[in-house]
Amino acid sequence: MEAMYEWASSSAVPFWTVPFWTTPAERARYDEIMSINKNDMDEREARIDAISASFRTAQQRELVRQGIALWNLTEMAQRTVDLLAEPSQTKLN
Repeated sequence: MEAMYEWASSSAVPFWTVPFWTTPAERARYDEIMSINKNDMDEREARIDAISASFRTAQQRELVRQGIALWNLTEMAQRTVDLLAEPSQTKLN
């Protein structure tokens, strides 16, 4: 049994190449759990809805990120203009 895991403990083999199963029965159970029933329309619709929701969330995050970047650029430009502008006569004491 020890020889089976000898290759997995080697530093030359990345950890993600080590399988989650060690016997054919465990492999069959893994395949059963991970399989997708492509004929089940309810499961398919649920997956499509989940993918759409995650896409909308990612899109919203990107829009917020772009808005923050635009706000920062606008503030920097305004500060530059304020620094370069001559002070008005009414603000002089």
